[in-house]
Amino acid sequence: RLNYDVFDIVKRLHDKGFKNHILSNCGPRSFEALCREFPDSFSFFDEKYLPSAPNFSKKKLVDEQGNPIVLQEAVKHFGLDAKQIIFVDDSVLNIENAKKVGMNTIHFRSTSDFISIIDSLGLLSK
Repeated sequence: RLNYDVFDIVKRLHDKGFKNHILSNCGPRSFEALCREFPDSFSFFDEKYLPSAPNFSKKKLVDEQGNPIVLQEAVKHFGLDAKQIIFVDDSVLNIENAKKVGMNTIHFRSTSDFISIIDSLGLLSK
């Protein structure tokens, strides 16, 4: 089920000139099916990264040694400095690993909380 309020924020950020990227544990076929089913929602993302690492899952963005390898690969894939990224996730472990890589983070707890954080950062008023 898509959270249309969150996708509205993504659209508004896109309209303000921010680049939106997706890092997903969804397989390529499933992701493409989602994009076909909800084309308007996914059209505001500039790029996607769907790693095919065998151990990649929503709960584990690290390798066997605890290194956040998938997040490091995503930063490289998007061609950004980690400090330029705001990583949003509902998993505390993933948030902690994103911080290890140097990303700014938002721990998604609820839509209203997410909107409040985005507003407090002033991202939509720029």
